[in-house]
Amino acid sequence: MQDIDFLSATFKHADCVYLMETIDTVVGDIHDDNIDLLEAIRDIGWNYKRAIENSGVKQVVHLSSICAHMSTGNGFLVFHHNVENILKQLPKDVSIKTVRPVGFYINMISLISTIKNEGHIISNYGGNEKELWVSPYDITDVVAEEIDMPFEGRTIRYIASDELSPNEIAITLGQAIGKRELQWKVITDEELLDIWVKKWDE
Repeated sequence: MQDIDFLSATFKHADCVYLMETIDTVVGDIHDDNIDLLEAIRDIGWNYKRAIENSGVKQVVHLSSICAHMSTGNGFLVFHHNVENILKQLPKDVSIKTVRPVGFYINMISLISTIKNEGHIISNYGGNEKELWVSPYDITDVVAEEIDMPFEGRTIRYIASDELSPNEIAITLGQAIGKRELQWKVITDEELLDIWVKKWDE
């Protein structure tokens, strides 16, 4: 992702390329204060753009995210917004299919520590309002489907697998792990930030 020459050679003669951005193994440790992750991922986006131009590939499928249409108010997900806007600068004869999955089921792994340590789920939202969730398997199916379908212009497709409220998630997880009393408790933004800061310092 950081080598334009490699990307250009890899993309050359391809009918279609599938793009996604990653951190950690490519960019570095997300806990390293010396790394500007947003800038590093922006660089990956520019590398993709230049490699597409160098190779002449005309069909692109790009994995983005829900909230990528927003330049503010979407936290770290703004990197998807940044890369989408970089790819929009490609020549008009390059067709781009942008896929935007919603919240991943696997993000629930982050709930494990509070379930173990506090006996319940803690977040700054909750209740009975439905939330959209997606399985990586469904993302794979949609990407494969889009690659097989005709390309024309620039399109956006959202991907979701299910709608579940936080309270329903707590019930489902509780039953699965033998903690039927498991609850999803809501705290303020400030309280959640304080928990994150303490964990970061540890």
